[in-house]
Amino acid sequence: MRAGTLDSRVALQRRTTTLSSSGSPSDSWTTLAEVWAAVDPLTGDERSAAEQWIAREQVRFTIRWSEDVQDLSPLDRIVFPFSDAASSPAPTRSIYDVMVVNDRGRRDSMIVLAARRAG
Repeated sequence: MRAGTLDSRVALQRRTTTLSSSGSPSDSWTTLAEVWAAVDPLTGDERSAAEQWIAREQVRFTIRWSEDVQDLSPLDRIVFPFSDAASSPAPTRSIYDVMVVNDRGRRDSMIVLAARRAG
């Protein structure tokens, strides 16, 4: 894999559920890793469902394989673009739901297909 193609910073996140002091469950997202990725837009479409328009964009993220992300699954999500608090101005972030994760090569890279719903 050529490092020059990994030119976008993304955050891989996993949902965690905790119990509040009253015992009710509360969901939050924990960052598994912040990695460099190649981002390739695939498709976009709009549909009418339940009397409203729904737009969706599908993107392919290519990332390096690592032990931190080896168990990435459709239960996780990707935040793109990701930047630390020191950068300015802060870019508009989008959240992509992971649909498919495939290993490429022998612990070389991973292809992650994800979708973003546009509001």
